[in-house]
Amino acid sequence: ALRFLRSVLSVKDEFYHRHIMQHNLFEPVFRAFRSNPVGDNLVSSAVIEMCDFVRTENIRSLVEHIVTKHLSTQAQEGGEDGVSVERSL
Repeated sequence: ALRFLRSVLSVKDEFYHRHIMQHNLFEPVFRAFRSNPVGDNLVSSAVIEMCDFVRTENIRSLVEHIVTKHLSTQAQEGGEDGVSVERSL
């Protein structure tokens, strides 16, 4: 599912971006990211790469959505997993 979401993001169509935000499709991605230990594993690497893609392509709506919805909850829960993602954004 993560690879599919990454492929949809690479289309760079605002319609898909709105749909992702409207249906909160990043939630399972960041839930999986939080449930895995931080380090060198495929899930962490894929999530960090996806966030880095969103940042480098300057998709402002998704950057704002990720920071407000997912990284802010990460900080409230006291998790340190979001540090590496936060640095990429």
